[in-house]
Amino acid sequence: MTNVPEHIFDLIMQDFAEGLPPGKSVVLKEWLEESAENRIAWNELFDTWQAGAIAGFPANQTNEAWSKISNSANTTKTRRLNWKALSASVAVAASIAIIVGLWFALGGRNSSDAQWAKLNEMATIPSSVKLVLNSGEEVLLQDTVDHELELDGKLVHTKKGEVSYVDSAEQAKTAIPVYHELVVPRGGDYVLTLADGTVVTINSDSHLKFPVLFTGETREVWLTGEAYFEVEHNPAKPFIVHASGAATRVLGTEFNVKAYRDDSFEEVTLVNGSVEYSAGENQVRLKPGYQVHAELNSTDILKAQPVDTYMYTAWKDGTMYFDDISLEELMIRLNRWYDFDYEFKDDALKERLFTGGVKKNDDLQKIFSLIGMVNDVSFSIKDNRILMDKK
Repeated sequence: MTNVPEHIFDLIMQDFAEGLPPGKSVVLKEWLEESAENRIAWNELFDTWQAGAIAGFPANQTNEAWSKISNSANTTKTRRLNWKALSASVAVAASIAIIVGLWFALGGRNSSDAQWAKLNEMATIPSSVKLVLNSGEEVLLQDTVDHELELDGKLVHTKKGEVSYVDSAEQAKTAIPVYHELVVPRGGDYVLTLADGTVVTINSDSHLKFPVLFTGETREVWLTGEAYFEVEHNPAKPFIVHASGAATRVLGTEFNVKAYRDDSFEEVTLVNGSVEYSAGENQVRLKPGYQVHAELNSTDILKAQPVDTYMYTAWKDGTMYFDDISLEELMIRLNRWYDFDYEFKDDALKERLFTGGVKKNDDLQKIFSLIGMVNDVSFSIKDNRILMDKK
């Protein structure tokens, strides 16, 4: 189905339910006349709406039918609104979200609800975030909600989902470097405020090693996984992120670094400010709205490319967007958020492409129903493992 703009979708649904006044009717008529694809989209939406949304309602109760379909699509409508943050070139077909919303509204769940519910519960309960001290001792931060700790001589404030280090200028001049490491498991995320005031949002399945105080001429941290940095400006003391053998050097800015251990690449996406990315002898400077995608062990010259930064940073707000990624890559990324076991029964499925968006509080059945509907893939559960096969 072709892309259906949100305002057109609203007009179509209103037309189905109660008809349109002349002014709005002209707008819809013009859209329908633009292309055969638009007319096909209208027909398919009408078939879906007619098949279930008004089933069981007398003709004079169309308002009730309209209310049912509108209310049931609230979650989908939110997702479509989120797509406004994206450039038109990468916007997902609104029809996908529409059909999924309608499908769930019309009772599209199958008889394996109990299995999905059990799997979803298992997958969405993250393990404890832990802080590894200089000595190797581990502190589980979920056990220290709204608390103040002294760790390695450093005062640390914790509350649910966040940990903050309180700096002391006198300590910073004299202290011998002491390092901590924040370990965020699959299914979790965490906000860390470093001693200089820099805020780091750390994604699931990620590690960040950092000094409890920045004592030298630079501020250096080491990342495995993904994190979003809001660096406190300090021209006299550059901030450096080490990841995958490369380094990103900044003075004060906002940027995202993705460098998972099982990825074959590293990505740095700049939102504000300026950064310099270095991998061996290769260097590139980024401007806001640009990204460097560096394949590991490659000697190719690094190039910065313009991107829609929200596509790569929305995860910190609880949403992941995908633009033409393979199902294999999709499973890897979803697994970091939800921590489930899965298996492709047919390797050819791994190469199929997916475009869409999911929220972190979406349940697994909803997500996999969306994937299956747009990729002709069936899903089943066996021994708490998701099995994917051709329909």
